[in-house]
Amino acid sequence: MRKRKDIEQEIDAVLNSMDGSERATPGDFFYTRLQARMQQERPGLLERLAGFMSRPSVAITGIAVILLINGATMLKQWYTAPARQDQVALQAFAEEYSLGVVTFYEDEKTEP
Repeated sequence: MRKRKDIEQEIDAVLNSMDGSERATPGDFFYTRLQARMQQERPGLLERLAGFMSRPSVAITGIAVILLINGATMLKQWYTAPARQDQVALQAFAEEYSLGVVTFYEDEKTEP
């Protein structure tokens, strides 16, 4: 019996807590700000992309990546260029002195 009475008192306390409360109303100039925000034009895709790319962290990272790729390309060409030049020089020397491969075997059979 005591539990039932405690429960009823709790229910009454919760219901009475709403006494004196008023209807919720928006703050001053709420509707004016809401209409201004709804009428405001949203930036397009290009404008958002330009805004993202103009961030210093993105710009610095992009420049660093481009410089690294250029450096790697230059190093690769620098290390492979002498080998190509040597091959070209050897081919030119062989052509100048007719140092091609000569075979002494006949390709065609001659009949007696």
